[in-house]
Amino acid sequence: MASLSDSHAGGGAAGEDAAFARMLERATRTLPLSSPDEVKAMRELLSKLVGNVAAAPWDPKYRSLRVDNKTLRARLFDRPGAAEAVAVLGFKRQSLPDTGEAAMVLPFDPAEEAELKRTAKAGAAMPVASASTSAAGLLEAWDWLDAQLGACLDMAGHASRAGVGQAGATQPTAAAQRSACAEVVLQLRLLPGGSVLRAAFFATEPLGAVRDFLNAAYPVALFVKGAAAAAAAAAASATWVLQRTHPRLAYDEDELSASLLSLGLTPRAALAAVPFGHKALEDVTHC
Repeated sequence: MASLSDSHAGGGAAGEDAAFARMLERATRTLPLSSPDEVKAMRELLSKLVGNVAAAPWDPKYRSLRVDNKTLRARLFDRPGAAEAVAVLGFKRQSLPDTGEAAMVLPFDPAEEAELKRTAKAGAAMPVASASTSAAGLLEAWDWLDAQLGACLDMAGHASRAGVGQAGATQPTAAAQRSACAEVVLQLRLLPGGSVLRAAFFATEPLGAVRDFLNAAYPVALFVKGAAAAAAAAAASATWVLQRTHPRLAYDEDELSASLLSLGLTPRAALAAVPFGHKALEDVTHC
């Protein structure tokens, strides 16, 4: 993930680079929420789409994905992490000029497109994908995304072999019945706003990995309201504090090194996250 983020850095404004890095984090943790069969179908479809664009980057029909297309919805857009996956490849949501339909469209450099069209009109051989700047970037992004989809299937295989239950117990039968590739699925409620998201983790990952994910993908500064909260978010200590929901118990710093398995947060659990220093943390007991 770092290599793709690093290669993107410098390609736009600092804000755009930060948003792209957040998108990579979200994709990594949401793609495993799909089942193995769904991940395989998504991988097959995206591979075909990327191959078509790389082979003919000048052809607009390959660079437009209609959001309401039944096949695309069933195999792609309705799947967790699909929005991030398509965005990682460079597609952007917009309305098609001819029909007004919502679509994910892969932008193409106008100068490069004009040159390719002139080449085609002259009857000369089209350049290979590696000679196309747009296609080269797409293929680099696909390499990263393909590796993530493969990691989802590896996670599913690990969960099926081991089975993860509560407090260290193994339950192979329960693991085999999982609908998601993920070993652990956490529902995370971001307070005080109440936004809810789901994310995938390995059972052996420490609780700190959950906080690290939230800090990277959902920075506190993007969620706080008011001058006082904004000032707190700007501080070096700005971070999320994790807590149980029933009863409301905040985890201490030394508990962040404990595994999700040892904390009884497998295979499914719900946690709340509150900005450090926020009044929502008041009157919350620590574990």
